[in-house]
Amino acid sequence: MLRSVQTAYRSLPPVFWVLWVGTLINRLGLFVIVFLTLYLTKERGMSVEQATLAVSLLGLGSFTASLVGGVLTDRIGRKPTFVISMIMTSILLLILGSLQSDILLVTLPFVLGLFMDLYRPAMSALIADVVPEKDRVRAFSYLYWAMNLGAAVAPVVAGFASQIGYPVLFIGDAITTMLFGLLVLWKIPETRPVEAAALSRVVNPMGQLRIALKDRQLVFLTLISFGLGFMMFQTYSALPLDMNTHGLSDVDYGFATSINGALIVLLSLPAAAWAHRQSRYHVLALAGVLWAVGFGMYGLASTTLGFMLATSVWTLGEMLSSPVGNALISEIAPPESRGAYNGVAGMAWGLSSGVGPAVGGIIFARGGGGLLWVVCLGVGLTVAAGYWTLGRRA
Repeated sequence: MLRSVQTAYRSLPPVFWVLWVGTLINRLGLFVIVFLTLYLTKERGMSVEQATLAVSLLGLGSFTASLVGGVLTDRIGRKPTFVISMIMTSILLLILGSLQSDILLVTLPFVLGLFMDLYRPAMSALIADVVPEKDRVRAFSYLYWAMNLGAAVAPVVAGFASQIGYPVLFIGDAITTMLFGLLVLWKIPETRPVEAAALSRVVNPMGQLRIALKDRQLVFLTLISFGLGFMMFQTYSALPLDMNTHGLSDVDYGFATSINGALIVLLSLPAAAWAHRQSRYHVLALAGVLWAVGFGMYGLASTTLGFMLATSVWTLGEMLSSPVGNALISEIAPPESRGAYNGVAGMAWGLSSGVGPAVGGIIFARGGGGLLWVVCLGVGLTVAAGYWTLGRRA
């Protein structure tokens, strides 16, 4: 076991492992996005529609961050984009946790979402810069593992911390985010390729995005990924509300969602090793089916165990789709446009995080959890069909 860990460490560059450690620290403190809906409804007395609107504005900020972050990654570099994102996010978390104005509480999440996800294209581009193509699926799998190790712990910790007081969540999230930013500032060199620097001097920002948007495969992948994001963000907005209607507590919700991270920690590396040997698109189509079934099962759940079982099924799909999808984007992106490509790909998650909670909130308010989870079942099956179709064309 120790020898395999040493081999894995030596096979990837030190810069990657700095990112790995920073990601783990940051994800261990991922409190606010998970409990924002409950904070706004239970602590601040907002309606479901108001709370999900705030979460949607957070997502729209994330959508904007994908575009802005992608351009900044290629134009000013990976490291500056990273540091700006982390420092500003820390400051905004502290401000959001101390606001008294309901109007600002609903609208400030847009700015938070903008800076919170500004670093994502930079991180994907940085990994593509320093990790050889043959090792990228493995590298993204290790990073995904770290993210979910934190995700397995954070919801449970946040659930208990919320019993002390919701401000604790904002402070803890801000501290871990700042630590990630300082670690990047101290240990990560700039890795932007010469081609990207040269292109930034002759092509304006919109020109860089047009280069990426002309790639039909990238655009189709982005559209399909929107469906995955739509389902994923229901777990942050509608799922805790649905569990509350069944008489379950914040702690129950923490356990129901933490199984996602726990399973990924246990199974994602062997799953990625299997997926690496299969057709990329066939793996993604299978993942779409698992997403569909898992979210459909939420409509049948009424206990913590039932919600945990449903989460477990779509988690199997997530641990297949995430590393394979990220590696696929890095494979089709030219070095000089890695930021723009990852920015366009990230648009799917940003847009779905904006549209998903708002639409999900409306469906939940009008038809309850049963209708919402049937809609998610249909979305998941559509995603699977899309991946299968793209695989046949490719």
